[in-house]
Amino acid sequence: MYVHMFFTQSITERLFISMDDMFKAASETSTVIARSPHSSDMKHSAFYTRFGVPLYQYFEQNQQKGTRFAQAMSSWSQCESYLF
Repeated sequence: MYVHMFFTQSITERLFISMDDMFKAASETSTVIARSPHSSDMKHSAFYTRFGVPLYQYFEQNQQKGTRFAQAMSSWSQCESYLF
């Protein structure tokens, strides 16, 4: 039962973070490459282009999404430690 709950909750968190903010940001990838093909930093990223702030600042400003991001990252590390 615990394993089922763990994987259900962790998969849900990972899907939400992937399909919401990250998916939206990914749609800006070609724009970023076209604008600055030789730059790669926090301000030359698809996430910054989409939301106007770097990733971690965005999650600081949006507490609910920041909490969801933290839960998703935690579930990845727990999943890896469980599997390996």
